[in-house]
This record gives sequence, C-alpha cells and structure tokens, in this order.
Amino acid sequence: MPELSDVKSVVGDLPFMSVERAALVTTLIHDNDVLDVLELGFSRGVSTCYIAAALAERDNGHLVTIDSASRVRNKPRVEELLDRLSIRDRVTIFYEYNSYNWRMRHFLEQAQTPQFDLIFLDGPHSWEIDGFAFLLAEKFLAPGGLIVFAGLHWTFDNSPSAGPWIADMPEDERVAEHVNLVFELLVKSHPNIDECWVDGQWGYARKHGVAATDLSARQVQRRVLRDQAEAVRVRSEVAVLGNRWIYPARPRSLLPVSASDDLPTLSTPGPPAPFIVGSPRSGTTLLRMMLDSHPDVAIPNETHFIGPVARAWSRGGENSLADSVEAMIGSNRWADFGLDAQLLRTQCMEAEPKSPGALLRLFYGAYSAMSGKPRWGDKSTPYTSIMPTIFKLLPEARFIHIIRDGRDATLSVLPLWFGPDTIEEGAHWWVKNVSAALRDAADVPYLEVRFEQLVVDPEPVLKQICTFVGLTYFPEMLAYGARAHARLGELKDIDLQGQTVSAEKRRRNDPLLAHKPDAGRAGRWRTEMTAEDRHRFEAIAGTLLEQLGYPLS
Repeated sequence: MPELSDVKSVVGDLPFMSVERAALVTTLIHDNDVLDVLELGFSRGVSTCYIAAALAERDNGHLVTIDSASRVRNKPRVEELLDRLSIRDRVTIFYEYNSYNWRMRHFLEQAQTPQFDLIFLDGPHSWEIDGFAFLLAEKFLAPGGLIVFAGLHWTFDNSPSAGPWIADMPEDERVAEHVNLVFELLVKSHPNIDECWVDGQWGYARKHGVAATDLSARQVQRRVLRDQAEAVRVRSEVAVLGNRWIYPARPRSLLPVSASDDLPTLSTPGPPAPFIVGSPRSGTTLLRMMLDSHPDVAIPNETHFIGPVARAWSRGGENSLADSVEAMIGSNRWADFGLDAQLLRTQCMEAEPKSPGALLRLFYGAYSAMSGKPRWGDKSTPYTSIMPTIFKLLPEARFIHIIRDGRDATLSVLPLWFGPDTIEEGAHWWVKNVSAALRDAADVPYLEVRFEQLVVDPEPVLKQICTFVGLTYFPEMLAYGARAHARLGELKDIDLQGQTVSAEKRRRNDPLLAHKPDAGRAGRWRTEMTAEDRHRFEAIAGTLLEQLGYPLS
C-alpha cells in the first residue's frame, strides 16, 4: 500500500493538500474506522490520492469524488495519478457539468441513498454552493460520521486563482469567509450535528448516532455509483475535450471551450443511446417521458433532422459541413431544444473530426448537459424508416420500437391536426411505418416492445429497456407525470408547410401525459370503432395485425 511519501513523489508540487494535512486525514480515517468517503471537489487530484491511499490500508475502503467536468483537461488527470499509485480501483470519479450538488440530487433520487462515513468538502468555497452542499451532504452522512470543511478562512479577495470578475462583487461578499459562514451559521445549528471543532483552516462536524455499517449494502452502493460515474465520464470527455460547452465557475453562462488535441473523441461512440421509434400515436411520447425521467438520460422533443443532415453530408462538396449544420439548426423544430443556435453553429464548424456523427453528438451532448444528465437519446417517429442510416452515423444508437394495435393508433390520430384523415389512410400509414422498422430490425440493435404491455404493467417493460441500453432501472421512471407539464412547455410554434402550428395546439396532442398509464387506452377499437370501419381497416392491415399477434374482429 502506498505511504504518504509515495503519494508525495507522484503528486509532486501539485496543489492543494500538503503532506501534513494528508497525515491528519489519514489519522482521521484510521481512528474513526472510515470505509466510505465522499470528496466534494478534487481539483488536481492531490487530496484524492492521499485519501485513497489511506483507504487502501483498509480491506473495504472506497472513495467517491466529484468535481467539474472541466477537470478532464487536467494534465495529469486524477486517473493517471491513481494509476501510478496502483489505487485506481479504490476511487469512483464523477465529472459534473455544473457542480457536485447536481450529482447529490441524483443520489437523493436513488431507491437506496448512499451512505458515507467521512465527507471532505473542498470546493469553490462559496456560500451559495457549499452551504447547499452541506445541507445535501448531511443526508448521506452515516450516523457518527464526520464532515470536514476545508478552507474555512479562504476569501475571494485573497485568492490567487480568482478571476477579474471578483471586482464586480459587493465588498462584503468579496472579503467574507464563505466556508466559515457555512460552518458557523448552518453546521453548528443543524439538529443532526452533535459536535463541531476547528483546526486551523479546517472545520470538523460529527453527526449524532452510532454507525452500524452493512458491508453488503455498501458493496451494492459502490457498484451502482461506478456504473453511473462511467456514463458521466464518457459524457464529460466528449463534451469538454470535444469542444462543447462547460459551466465556468463564474459567470454562470454557457461558454465555448477552445479546441484541444483530444478532439477526436467526438468520433468515438459513447454509451448506448436509446432511440425510440414507432408509428405515430403508438406510445412513443409516453415512453420518451418515462426514459427522460431516468436520472441519467435526457431525451429531447422530436428532432427530425438526422435524415436531412445525412443527405446534406452525402452531397459532398466544400459546403457539405455548413449545409449539414444548417440542416440541423435550420430545422423547424429547433426552438424546442432551448440551445443557442449560433453558439452550436460555431462549435460544429470548429470541431474535429468533421463528420455528421460528430455534429449529432455535439447537439445531443449539449442538450443532455443542459439537462444535467450524462447520457442522451432520441424519440422521433420519422426515424422508424431510417434506422440503418442513423446506426451508421451513431453506432451507439439502440432502437426501441414500440408497437400499438393499428386500429387504436388510427383512432388516436384521426382527430388531430396531422396525419391521415380516413380509416383507409390510417391503415396504410400504420402498415408503412411498422413494416419499415420490421424490415430493418435485423440490421441494427433492436428491441420491440408493445404499447399494451407498457400501459398495463410498465415496470417490467422499462426494466427490459434499461437492460437493453445499459441503464440501471429507477422507480422514478414511473413518476414521469410530475415532469410532463414542464416538458410539454418546451414545445414552441413551428412552421409546417407554410402554416404555423401553435405551441398550444402541439401540446394538446398529449393531454394524458401527466397521468399514470391508462390500461383502458388498449383495445379502444373494440368499442369505439364501428364494424364497418374495422372491416375497412383490416382489409388493408389485417395481415400485419395477425403477424404481430393482434386478433381480427
């Protein structure tokens, strides 16, 4: 196991923990039988190495550490330092788009919230971030556990690394000891904190109670967090090294990141990306809402632009890149996504490599990052007919084809402002859409699910989908209704063949999304479709209905 001197020889003069402070942490870990540590803010990774080295002396010690996604630009990266010390397996690393508080929000949503014996807080040293961080972190502190607050007397005014923006801060905020304010005003008065003390720049607080560690539960906790961290790492490397957006410490606005030697990561497929396809009114929006409620996945409103991007690129010529970018940004649905078109245009034109897959990853990565999630997907019904094209551009795509009885799908679409106007048109439309996906299913990663099963018993269907795309199932996926209003609120007015379709009209397409799945939506045709209409529909689509196991009337 590495000694303090071994760690010092690896980290050298990198900031921000001295050997003397590292010795204090090591003693703290040993004297308090610490097994699991949460580090909020690892900066250059020096404290991470010292903590992990101390934990390596314990058979079951493990560290979870969280910092900004911009830390993937560190040279050397924290992973490299840990590898040199042969303790990489002791650490789970989260790279977060904004702050560690967002990752802790995900912790709160987990069925089993993680527990830590020691939490080491050494972040931006600001009242608003670290004050909230304490209130969140306390929820994950095991009974009898300790929180260490580093930088008690740090101020923006005396920081050598603070930017010119501090000149605009009010003087009282600039000269205040923010972490000390958190310690004095929030920590000492917290009902769950029994004991507080100060040692120089560090403050200590102990939670009341006596720990009763369940080692098997801790092992499960570590596996779950490792899986989540890996997805976040992939997102962060592609987003930051791939010339996308990151949140700087201040000001809180989206800024482009300059190009780097690592830009080819844009050509590397990320983790599996769910692509929901299906004939319209087959439950694609319902399934999108469920997957989008997963804490790690963001799925935008229908994109529709992959086909146009692919065609623009295939035409070749000196303008193929610009034309492909405009095919994406010029989509009539662009306003739905809430992204800065000019900023993304600039990013696309400057990014390397130049490829349609890289452009699409820039878009999806920006959208998922804006949502604070590490992974992305898509739900667009027109993609039912171009799955092989999408898979060629994005090999990470995993296609989930949701099928609904065509008679019910047609009953659902006929009253709306788009799609077929008659039973016969509805039958032909459904057959064309479903057959296109079935035709190409053997050529792409493909999973078929049924609308009827999703609305009757959604949990097994969602677990099957999660396995297919490499996600951990979360019960929150069934609480999609709480997000429905906000998600539908993203829809904007669009121009459709010269006619404006209002946002309100588009939102009325899905009036039931705020409610639990309604099993009564399955088999509506039996009572709501006339015998004559059933006969006309089945004359066209009967063969496919039977092939899929749907009974004829």
